[in-house]
Amino acid sequence: MPSDKTSAIRYTKCEGYGHENYQCPNWNAKYMTLQELQNYIVYLKEVKRSVRQKLEVRCEQQAKREHEKVERTLKEMWEKARQERELKREKRARDERKRTTKGRAQRKS
Repeated sequence: MPSDKTSAIRYTKCEGYGHENYQCPNWNAKYMTLQELQNYIVYLKEVKRSVRQKLEVRCEQQAKREHEKVERTLKEMWEKARQERELKREKRARDERKRTTKGRAQRKS
């Protein structure tokens, strides 16, 4: 029964996981040659590079999405502020018209 310690360990003799060498189910497996081990290391480096590139792309995509979200939020805030300024301008204009019409009505009487 593999322990938690050994379940993630990969052994070079059979390239299996989760057991000690003396417990190897593939008892007739050969040890890897030096060339095979070097090739395996090169393969692992390629996998690592590939994973790093994928991670960088995902980080870039996430940063781009966050940037777009911030831009949308700023545009919405800007538009809301513009609408509020426009409403205040319209209200001032209405109030001014009321004052001028009241002044005319008072002068006539």
